[in-house]
Amino acid sequence: MNIFRTEQANVATSIPRRKRPKRRKTRFLISLIAVVLVGNSIVGERGLIVMLRANREVSALSQIISSLRIENKILREEIRELQEEPWTIEELARQELGLIKPGEKLFIVRQK
Repeated sequence: MNIFRTEQANVATSIPRRKRPKRRKTRFLISLIAVVLVGNSIVGERGLIVMLRANREVSALSQIISSLRIENKILREEIRELQEEPWTIEELARQELGLIKPGEKLFIVRQK
């Protein structure tokens, strides 16, 4: 049996072994790539921070749009009243311009 073992040892030593790449360098390289990709996904031009800022801007603009729609609705109602109801124009003329109808008398009361 000793002869058999020595033949196996000779065969094993005669086959040249491949050198394995250093695993430490490979792990470091993979870790570095992973850190760069994660950093880019957080800080990059399409990253998390930019997306959060864009979402805040969208919500702020949505609020502005909704308030402008409400204001637009109020202005449309005022336009409709001015076009269809004559008493609205008369009321504005009395309040803002101080106008009166022909035949009306204006009394100014002074308080002491």
